[in-house]
Amino acid sequence: RRVHGIHFSITVLKGITALRLYRLPVWYRYLFLSINRYCVMNAYKLHHRLLSYRWRSLPIRSRSRRPDLWAQPTGQPTGIRVHNTLTDRLDQLILPPCNHLTWYVCGPTVYDAAHIGHAFSYVSFDIIRRILTNLFRIPVVYMMGITDIDDKIIERSRRENINWKEITTREEINFMQDMGNLNVMRPTITRRVTDSIPDIISFVERLVSNGDAYVTESGNVFFYVSKRDAKLCIHGNQKPTESPQPEKRDARDFALWKRSKDNDGQCDWASPWGRGRPGWHIECSAMSARALGPRMDIHSGGIDLAFPHHNNEILQSESFYGVNQWCNYFLHAGHLNMKGSEDKMSKSLKNYITISDFLTVYSADEFRMFCLQSHYRHGVAFDNKVSMQQARETLKQINGFLSEVQLFLQSGRMSRENDNNLKEMTTKTINSVYRSLANDFDTQFSIEEILKLIKYCNHVIQSDNQSDTRQTVLLREDGSLSSMGLTKNFIESTLFNLGCFSSNKVVSTDTDQVINELVGFRSHVRNVSLSMGNAESRLELLGACDRLRDSLHRLGIQLKDRKNIPTTWEPIQTINCENKENLR
Repeated sequence: RRVHGIHFSITVLKGITALRLYRLPVWYRYLFLSINRYCVMNAYKLHHRLLSYRWRSLPIRSRSRRPDLWAQPTGQPTGIRVHNTLTDRLDQLILPPCNHLTWYVCGPTVYDAAHIGHAFSYVSFDIIRRILTNLFRIPVVYMMGITDIDDKIIERSRRENINWKEITTREEINFMQDMGNLNVMRPTITRRVTDSIPDIISFVERLVSNGDAYVTESGNVFFYVSKRDAKLCIHGNQKPTESPQPEKRDARDFALWKRSKDNDGQCDWASPWGRGRPGWHIECSAMSARALGPRMDIHSGGIDLAFPHHNNEILQSESFYGVNQWCNYFLHAGHLNMKGSEDKMSKSLKNYITISDFLTVYSADEFRMFCLQSHYRHGVAFDNKVSMQQARETLKQINGFLSEVQLFLQSGRMSRENDNNLKEMTTKTINSVYRSLANDFDTQFSIEEILKLIKYCNHVIQSDNQSDTRQTVLLREDGSLSSMGLTKNFIESTLFNLGCFSSNKVVSTDTDQVINELVGFRSHVRNVSLSMGNAESRLELLGACDRLRDSLHRLGIQLKDRKNIPTTWEPIQTINCENKENLR
């Protein structure tokens, strides 16, 4: 506390000197110093309040690092602003004349099981894709490149004495199953590196003929970075990450084609420069060129791919096509860190949870809600006890609300005043949600607005069911239920369009009807027993109702009894406690 106070006092005294506050009237100086004294005495408390405050993502309005490197594309404005890593600012998303967006995402290197750090990126991009297609009606051609040849794949193949093709085939199938279990839409186009070797060789040949790449005596091919130095635009101040090799002309040069080694395990192909395999960066450029053409609208991946991978993609692709802007927008997802660690979740650090293990404890909807309550660009600390529990409670609150609204629409009444107020509140929320989604896909703020609307709706339902006077009943009949129906449709359709409600449907429609009849019968018996004068008979009937409630709870159905409101029910999300312990 003393350290905080001393630092704060020094800062304030410097401000007094800089602003010449000693020239101001005495009462002004006394007020300023009183505020200073309060801050000094409570510095420790204020400091921790600032640290614990849950900051909501705000639009970034920073200046472009290199304005000359980016030009706004021609086409139709969509009204959506995205944070473009090329410019480090919010740029207007432009729909090209072809009336659809082309989007390339860097897929996995299929050498091991995918973890929830991967899931955070792919689910976040799936949410953005759904926002564009479902809510803003923008067609998207979504392509994913699969890296099925890499040093890590060769190393595992040699370590386990397994053919590398068996490893990549199995892990790619597992990855696609994990994505399906997370309700991630399949890419429009999927290409593998091993299926694109001829395209990669042609790509490298043109770079060599243009003088943008050079061949070494040993058969390696490197990109000549110094010829395109002006295009080092993404995180351009980063140091070179390529391994130093004496045959390079510049330390920043990166490999386009690698000569074969004795321990590559037949992972090589014939080329004009001898047998070998492609470098990492050239793979995505060649695969996207074949499928999407010379230009693309959006390129995305984790923030760790911005440099050097995406940076080098820009260099070689713009050299290949002879253009100044190969891709219009780069989107990067933040890291998912384990709570208490500043390191990203990765296989090399052994600090990860596989997607298959995670889904034994939590549902796909709960993880998607966790992503919706975060911002895709920001690093997120993963915590089983806090973050996932918050996502689970939020989803439970939404599902419970939709169940109660469905029953209210069947038998409830609303006053004209509540009807008009709810309609106005819902309209404001709809506009607010669409504005936030158009502002760099701010789902965090959108979910907060939806929860506020749910809270207001619950207040309306309770207020319209608590009063029993004849005058209030007549006022209720003057109102309609259209506003409640509008609210239900908006919340349900919005969350469905964002990819929710994929795994919480545990009963069929026919079973729903059976449960409704059973709950209605129990509710009738319970109400009759409450009105009976015989205390012994009343207790016997109420006990039977309680036993039925407990039996349904064991079967996964939770009943909710409330005064003056019909009984409602909802499915229970089961928790595997044994698997939950394994995730800690």
